[in-house]
Amino acid sequence: MSYENTKLYKERSKLWHDARIKKTRVLTRPKGTAKLKSRWTGPYIINQVTPHGIIELIGNGEQTFLVNDQRVKHYFGGMTKEIVKK
Repeated sequence: MSYENTKLYKERSKLWHDARIKKTRVLTRPKGTAKLKSRWTGPYIINQVTPHGIIELIGNGEQTFLVNDQRVKHYFGGMTKEIVKK
């Protein structure tokens, strides 16, 4: 008896949840859309570090953006030339 009641309850709750699932629509965009392109495609230079853990990075073409310090990978390679812009 209780097994049957549980089965009925599960079926009803599944129907209820399935009725409330919203249909999603995917918009197609032409190739090369900047919105879908990842910003993480090249080496970056650290421009500024704040005490609150925000890092300003300079990318290709002098593009700058802010990221959290936890999202940046550490570089453990060899010595590099230090680039200083004044």
